[in-house]
Amino acid sequence: MEFADLSKVMDIVDKNMMVRVDSWLSSRKDGHGKFHINSKALDSFGYSPIDISTAYIIWALSEIGYFNLTNELTAMIDVANNSDDPYLVSLVACSCFNYNLTADYDAFAAYLVTK
Repeated sequence: MEFADLSKVMDIVDKNMMVRVDSWLSSRKDGHGKFHINSKALDSFGYSPIDISTAYIIWALSEIGYFNLTNELTAMIDVANNSDDPYLVSLVACSCFNYNLTADYDAFAAYLVTK
């Protein structure tokens, strides 16, 4: 998100780097709707459960207009539907909003109001 935002106001962001990041992210997909995450977190703050990490990645990329994660979002919608974690549900809800999945977004928003 940072580099995409920066590229809107400055021309110093290397376009080839953005292509490499896209390629790298695609290579991190596990084929089951999640991402391979490095298990060697630098500290306890830097590590989050795989579902949270995946939901965050989908949300962050959807915020910058990257919509090539439909399979991953579908998998995370299933996870969020069975979760009582408001943070995870919020990330998935925001991604649904960005993907124009109104019914899913509305359902998650209604659930979050109860929290």
